Amino acid sequence: MPLGWLTDWPSTPAAWATLPAALALYATGVARLRRRGKNWSSRRSASFLAGWATLLIAVCSPLAAHDESFPVHMVQHLLIGMLAPLLFALSAPITLALRALERAHRRPLVRILHSRAARVLAFPPIGALIYAGSLWTLYLTPLFAQTLRYPLLHEALHMHFLLAGCLFMWPLVGLDPVGSRSSIRVRIGVLLLALGSHAALAKLIYAGWLGGGLAHTLPAGDIHLGAQLMYYGGDLIDLALVVTFFAQWYVRAGRTLTQAPRVPPIPRSVPEHVR
Repeated sequence: MPLGWLTDWPSTPAAWATLPAALALYATGVARLRRRGKNWSSRRSASFLAGWATLLIAVCSPLAAHDESFPVHMVQHLLIGMLAPLLFALSAPITLALRALERAHRRPLVRILHSRAARVLAFPPIGALIYAGSLWTLYLTPLFAQTLRYPLLHEALHMHFLLAGCLFMWPLVGLDPVGSRSSIRVRIGVLLLALGSHAALAKLIYAGWLGGGLAHTLPAGDIHLGAQLMYYGGDLIDLALVVTFFAQWYVRAGRTLTQAPRVPPIPRSVPEHVR
């Protein structure tokens, strides 16, 4: 990154205004729980802070002032669409709200969580389809080229990255209630297919399958670097996702075994045909 980039700060008042509001709401919820004598995991709070720091780096730092560059755009994709959603999923903001709100104020949120739309969106294959399908549509059609021409569409793309990433991450590793969780086999299958889809798309971009004529107008070096960032950078975040997924599964399986009733051993005095 050239040193001149460090002096280029984008004008993003909406993002800077959203950060204090989000932090204040989260801190208020934690404070309410502590006043009631209930603890809240510091790891969850740290994940929430790290998620917002990731978003600020992506959209409010000098990096965002040069997101017309394809490698920079790909770094933004990794931060907004993968790393930040993973961190937010581990911060459990919905659980915090359910515990901190009074019963009367909690009911609307509970209704939303039990609605048909929420159950459909929380089904892992749906989130994975929205996440992976939107990426293939973005990069293999003229849509990405249009986002470079229209700033409002470009900002909408960032919001879509975040929401699609959350829909993908939350049912897999999120700590919040997301309806009835699918079986471990379904979630493993969805996880593997989504990660393979992301890697395959990166290879296609590297081979020049970027839509909207950008494969011929953007520098080949930028396209190759962006595809490499998508592939290897995505692998690093995917590794964190996989480790988190199986660590949670291991803890749940151990808790289930601990809570299972123990069957008393059969006394030796019982005849063999009765055992």
